[in-house]
Amino acid sequence: MKSSQVNFEEADKKRIDVLMKYSRDRIKSVLDSIRQLKASEFPYGDSKDALCRIEELFENTLQRLDATDAHPDYIKQLCSISLRHLFIYLPKLGFILRSTNVRNAFETFGPLRDIARKALDPKVKLLLSSEWTYSPMIYHDIRALPGFVLIGLPASESSNPLLTPLCGHELGHAVWANKKGELENIIKNTFYEEAPEHIANNRNEYSELFPSIDKPDEKLGVNIFAFTRLLRALELLLKQAEECFCDFIGLKIYGTAFLHAFAYLLAPFVSSPRAITYPKLVKRVNYLVKAATKYEIKVPESYENMFEDRPEPQLSSMDKLLLSISDYILDKTADKLSSKAKSLISKTNIARPSDEESKRIRKRFELVVPASQCKSLADILNASWQAYHDIDLWKSIPDVLERKDQILKDLVLKNIEIFEVEQILNGGK
Repeated sequence: MKSSQVNFEEADKKRIDVLMKYSRDRIKSVLDSIRQLKASEFPYGDSKDALCRIEELFENTLQRLDATDAHPDYIKQLCSISLRHLFIYLPKLGFILRSTNVRNAFETFGPLRDIARKALDPKVKLLLSSEWTYSPMIYHDIRALPGFVLIGLPASESSNPLLTPLCGHELGHAVWANKKGELENIIKNTFYEEAPEHIANNRNEYSELFPSIDKPDEKLGVNIFAFTRLLRALELLLKQAEECFCDFIGLKIYGTAFLHAFAYLLAPFVSSPRAITYPKLVKRVNYLVKAATKYEIKVPESYENMFEDRPEPQLSSMDKLLLSISDYILDKTADKLSSKAKSLISKTNIARPSDEESKRIRKRFELVVPASQCKSLADILNASWQAYHDIDLWKSIPDVLERKDQILKDLVLKNIEIFEVEQILNGGK
């Protein structure tokens, strides 16, 4: 027995030693990659700061692995944590690398970071990059990168300044995270108030799902069975509501330019089935148009007619009913969310879009020159979309007309660059 136990302990120690070596070598490989990345040219310091933070995380992890002489279970846990870091942060390193690529519209970085700092926190650091998915996205609340917001645009469009307003939607997710408790309370309260009415109006469908509900108007907080079964509908509602809220943030910051960018990205519809964590597209656009009226923002002509709903997914009868609850209550919640988005942005000193200013800038574009003394990024982008949709623009200048789209993009980027320089010279005002 004693000999067998010794052999087992030796085998266990060898196994732990192998796991330790795997973990150390994996981390050393990542650190080598980070050091190579640090030799890149960084157009702005926030990307390099993020890289250094991740490097520090892995260096500390390696030191813990090198220094440990603990119980095998603790060592295995440490190896497991180091492996988890690889899954989490290697994609972020790729994001940082792509943020240095010349395909990105670097001119938009300064004004976008200024908006992020006004909307979130004066010390926020921003990374702009490209993603090889056709959907803008955001990373925030990253443990090793506190105070960092990472926004990615589709790689095919990351150099297109006219899609900059989509960053407003992505920034909305960070605003949502900051105000999550307050916003979720609005949604949950509406859910508890409105779900019983949906039950009352659809008694036959609910009979199988909620056989214990005797009174259609029974409060969900009282009927624990009903409340538990409806939690899935509430989860869907919260995700759909967040997407709408983010739309409203983008709309409030950028005005009509956000509506144009939204349509460019999503109109008329994606032929695959609807993602149930998103609102129906036609409803989503309808909420945007109503919010635009509330915000006194001009809606492009026949805007809602540009969109159609995606096919509904194949769901069980129970899931269909739960989805119908979330869709129904989202209708009751959207106006409250648009009001909250308006209130939050109005409390910041983010410059509001101005029709007069965008028209002034637009006239400068007619001369193929950027405008000076611009008041906001939104005004430049609204003027840009006006120029984009003007079929008569530069008709009298054939050489320019031949390359209209590219010249317009270059002109917009130059105007944003001038805007940033003027902001710096004026003390950021």
